[in-house]
Amino acid sequence: MTARLARSNLDASIERATVEPGVSPERLALLSAMLASTRRLARALRALEAAIGTKGAAPVLPAFRVFADHVDLTLYYLAAVLRRSEIAPDMLPDLRADHCALLDSQEQSGQPEALIDTEADRLTNAVNTLREKSFAGACHSARHDSSAQIRTLF
Repeated sequence: MTARLARSNLDASIERATVEPGVSPERLALLSAMLASTRRLARALRALEAAIGTKGAAPVLPAFRVFADHVDLTLYYLAAVLRRSEIAPDMLPDLRADHCALLDSQEQSGQPEALIDTEADRLTNAVNTLREKSFAGACHSARHDSSAQIRTLF
């Protein structure tokens, strides 16, 4: 519920920004891309939850646990970036490598899960896009730090 409210607030902020003076088209495009990524992220998480839920309390592969932990860590760092913390992109885990390791471990275990594979890939894409846009937004904010309106959007 909290995540839905946060996405709704972001959507409303972007909508208000479209009519505010001083908000560049580049900034609006960046914010819209971030909103789209959060929506893809939410859909992938819901689908993963549904796929995992059908299996009951099946054992979780260690590679999936690493993948999930790294997604969580990446989202934590991205929140810090948006709050203007000094985070370098190379501090974040490589989710694509984690996804590949997950696919390899499923093959080795003999437990291929097509839906989990697909949604983990979508999750990786969404978080990596959000990562790219968050760092781009942080750089944009640093260059335009004098604009109070832009600071309130990030």
